[in-house]
Amino acid sequence: MSLQGRDKPTSTTVEFQLFPDDYFTRYKAAATLSGKDSRGIRLAGTFKEKTLAKTTFMGNVAIPIQTVTEFSAFGMGFGKANIKNYYSSKVNDRRFLGVSGDITTVKAATKPIPLRAKIGDSGIIGHYTDSRNFQTTLSWALKDGLNGKAKLILLNKTYKPSGGLDNTFKTTHLIRTNGHREDVQLETYNDTVKLTVSLKGKF
Repeated sequence: MSLQGRDKPTSTTVEFQLFPDDYFTRYKAAATLSGKDSRGIRLAGTFKEKTLAKTTFMGNVAIPIQTVTEFSAFGMGFGKANIKNYYSSKVNDRRFLGVSGDITTVKAATKPIPLRAKIGDSGIIGHYTDSRNFQTTLSWALKDGLNGKAKLILLNKTYKPSGGLDNTFKTTHLIRTNGHREDVQLETYNDTVKLTVSLKGKF
C-alpha cells in the first residue's frame, strides 16, 4: 500500500502490452533477488534476461531469450538455472516454442500469445514434452497490479511420465501499459522434496 493509503485498482478497460517493445530484438535486464523458502531459510540471488540472435529451434525460425537465475541459501548451498526460451519470429503470430539448456523441449503444441491484453484475461501458451518425457503446460494471466499497472503471470506446471506433479514455476512481472517490466517475482514448488522457494527483485 502507498504511504497515503490510496492504491487504486487498475481499470479493466486498459490494454497492456505483454512484452516490452525491444523484448524480441535487444532486450537486456537484470534484477537482484531476495526471498526465502518454505522452511524459512533466507535466500539471495540474481535474475537475468537477454535477447540472443535469431536461430532455428525444432524446425522453426526462432528468437531465443536467455534466462539465468541464480540463488543461494546463506551458508547452505547454491542453485542455478540457465535456460534459452524460444519464441516464434512472426510478430502477429507470437508463440512460445520451447526451451533448451538444463531442460530441452522435444515436442510442443503451441497457441498464439496475444500482443495486448486486459486485466482478467488469461490463456494457455502451450503443452510441451522434454527429453525426459516430462509434460509441461504453460499458461499466462493478467491481474491487477494497482495504480495503473498490471501483473503478468506465467505459470509452468510440469508432470512426471507417471502423471504425478513434479514441479510448478510461476513468474510474475509488474508491468506498465507499454509492457515495461518493473520487477520480477519467482515462486517454484518441487513436489519431490515438498519445498517452495519465493524470490523477488526490481529491475
